[in-house]
Amino acid sequence: MEKLKKLGGSLLPAISVLPVASLMLGIGQWINSIQNHSFVAELLVISGNFILGNISILFALAVSMGLAKELDICLPISATIAFLMLTNLLKEDYLKELGLTISVERIAALENLNNQFIGILIGLLVAGLYNRFSNARLPKYLAFFDGPRIIPILTILATIVLGVFLYFAWPFLYLMLVNFGKIISGLGSIGAGLFGLFNRLLVPTGLHNALNSVFWFDLAGINDIGNFWSSHGEKGVVGMYQAVFFPITMFGLPGAALAMYKSASNKNEKLKSLLIANAFTAFLMGVSEPIELLFMFSFPLLFLIHACLTGLSLFICALFKWTAGFGFSSGLVDYLLSLKIPIANQSYMLLIVGVAAFFIYYTVFTFFINKYQVELFNERTKNSTERGKGVAKNEYKNDCS
Repeated sequence: MEKLKKLGGSLLPAISVLPVASLMLGIGQWINSIQNHSFVAELLVISGNFILGNISILFALAVSMGLAKELDICLPISATIAFLMLTNLLKEDYLKELGLTISVERIAALENLNNQFIGILIGLLVAGLYNRFSNARLPKYLAFFDGPRIIPILTILATIVLGVFLYFAWPFLYLMLVNFGKIISGLGSIGAGLFGLFNRLLVPTGLHNALNSVFWFDLAGINDIGNFWSSHGEKGVVGMYQAVFFPITMFGLPGAALAMYKSASNKNEKLKSLLIANAFTAFLMGVSEPIELLFMFSFPLLFLIHACLTGLSLFICALFKWTAGFGFSSGLVDYLLSLKIPIANQSYMLLIVGVAAFFIYYTVFTFFINKYQVELFNERTKNSTERGKGVAKNEYKNDCS
């Protein structure tokens, strides 16, 4: 648990950019809804997408430096090399150059390799190599590579091994979840609840995209997002795989953020300001990950409860056929835009469910935080501050040129 807590704390610098990127996307979408193809809107959307599209490498950098025993310039260099190698060597073009025969299913799986789980995995790999080998001493004729300078070399070799493993393992996991999604899609509201549950449980691994492909897009003929915005299909059914995320993201997670805010130490102003920003982003833009990542690793039990509540909410909304849809994510902007779509059904009920979700999340999170006396990231924040002061005084090694 202590190691997971440190992992969560190391992600804070990367998480802090998510609200800004999401806000840029939301404002860009809002402007486009008024004036199509506005220069300002397109600039905001492109910039926001760029940040969110590269959050994985930010995770790799943050985790590698956050979990290493000391700061060193070799850490970001190694993490960047590993990320670029892994996400590029497993692309279709490079695999064909290696003479490998690639199925369509494997290509689809490997195209979803660029995700936050891979970023965290690379960060753990680099930090582990640094903590184990940064004090290594080599023969005199290789003395230039003594100490931290050997870490980028070891990282290259380890990334090749990791790439071979993921080439076989990742498509298997991805396709297994796609097939699982196809099975539960025939279970009606119960299947919708299972989708909500596993969608959240799989967020730490990035494999929730496999389930999303089944329900939100046209992989299995459901195409919930596309059918909703084109008003094609049965009213009260189309949109049910999206509707539940509005109450959870707009209300439930801000309720969780309020509980964490009240439990945080008065001295931890950085965490409090981050919680305010992330709660606002969740409500307005519908981006849930910034808040989820704050307790996903520091208190996994709460994340499990969050996943169960998401599944329960999706089941209820699907059972009563309360529907809405989103283009970007499940926030206020997309909610208001979806009200104009004829196929939306009793969307106002999602707000009522949302108010209930706010109080449930606030009560549950407050109870468990107090019960287990969780002081979220306070110790880690203090350590990070002390290390930051050390950087300012040049107290860490910088042996890599």
